[in-house]
Amino acid sequence: MKDRSNADPDNFAVLCVDCHDETQRRGGFGRQLNAAQIRRYRDDWKRAVAERLTRAGRDSAEGTPVIGAPPVRVDEVIDRVLMEAERSPRVGLRLMEAELDQDIRRLLAGSGWGQGRQDWDLRAGIDRLFELGVISTSVHGSLGAMEKVTAAIAAGEALPPSDVLFAVDVAIMTYRALSAIPRERHYVVEAGVPVFGDPDARTRRGDVWGVRIRSIGPPPRTPHDHFFLTRSVSFDVGSEVTWAWDHENLGQAWYLDLASGRYEPVASMAFAGRPLDEIA
Repeated sequence: MKDRSNADPDNFAVLCVDCHDETQRRGGFGRQLNAAQIRRYRDDWKRAVAERLTRAGRDSAEGTPVIGAPPVRVDEVIDRVLMEAERSPRVGLRLMEAELDQDIRRLLAGSGWGQGRQDWDLRAGIDRLFELGVISTSVHGSLGAMEKVTAAIAAGEALPPSDVLFAVDVAIMTYRALSAIPRERHYVVEAGVPVFGDPDARTRRGDVWGVRIRSIGPPPRTPHDHFFLTRSVSFDVGSEVTWAWDHENLGQAWYLDLASGRYEPVASMAFAGRPLDEIA
């Protein structure tokens, strides 16, 4: 302090106009602030700012997120399809197709295997999983039998109920195979977290925020958190999101870790996960 050649951050203090005047007093009844007093007031101010940022960080994650909501029960879906198929095999087949379409999109988007695409149909999705080695040759090949029946129905051909019920059985087998694939689910636990361009949190990065994602499963893996940078402020705490990034490196930043009370570094591509319910 008072040494303009010293650029050490410890040599600086933030003062209001009135307090700055008190550092310049000479004589009279006014009290001059000495270096020790200025440091004490500066440190008090830094603590107050840190507490405010901590509260802001907690406010950004306000609410109790519902993490790890149970997945749809496979047997319940199949029972519903079979009940419909008893009344009308064609309705049962359409219902099973809809469940398969939804599940393939959720699996590819939630795992990241879909490479950011949101428009997977059943055939393209099954081909993608086979290409990755996630499903067997029998599952991949059997889908063709169901596709022949659905194409014949779409063309207005008359088919015996037994052919349609066979297609329903193939669809159910495919659905069970997809449901058995181990999958990780990702939930937002903190959103809109302020990040800074330096470890002392002096420079706020106004165009970038932080988001903490909790990944759960498959057992026996324990839940684990990741902190990413993002340009989005629309994440909802507790929502399940896709595993996706924009192709933009947001560089390095620092954020206040609420568990440790320290500013921690983070560097990542721009996280761009979308609520899973929006795409499936």
